[in-house]
Amino acid sequence: MLIIGNFGLSYEQSKTQMALWAIMAAPLMMSVDLRTIRPEFKAILQNRKIIAVDQDPLGIQGRRIYKHKGIEIWSRPITPIYQTYYSYAIAFVNRRTDGTPSDVAVTLRELGLISPTGYRVEDLYEEVDYGILSPQTKIKVKVNPSGVVILRADVQPERFSKRP
Repeated sequence: MLIIGNFGLSYEQSKTQMALWAIMAAPLMMSVDLRTIRPEFKAILQNRKIIAVDQDPLGIQGRRIYKHKGIEIWSRPITPIYQTYYSYAIAFVNRRTDGTPSDVAVTLRELGLISPTGYRVEDLYEEVDYGILSPQTKIKVKVNPSGVVILRADVQPERFSKRP
């Protein structure tokens, strides 16, 4: 059950819980009344792009693909699919609580994204569109302590095609 908006979680921890529930394809059952919680927590619970990841029709559960020194990377195959290539939701999680954000840099290929046509990558909380990236592209994210960066990488049907 999501406890976002209760006193038990900070803002960053709340974002992390929502992102991990979406990556795991878990039921999004809330333990709070949306009418009474603070707006920033309500925005987390109503983030349509993250809800779409959770409710992706493939229904494939995500998994942790990396863990080192308090940094975890989680990945989940989602639609759309092009030929044999999936799109992915990717969560970078910082389990550290030392007060300093962590920089994470990794290529799409290292995350298992290998389509030669590339991926349109978007940050689902910050609503930043990174554009169409090739598997060789290194993506760099800054993850707050107890926080998360969740990306959506949509496989492209043609090299450098544009999303409608």
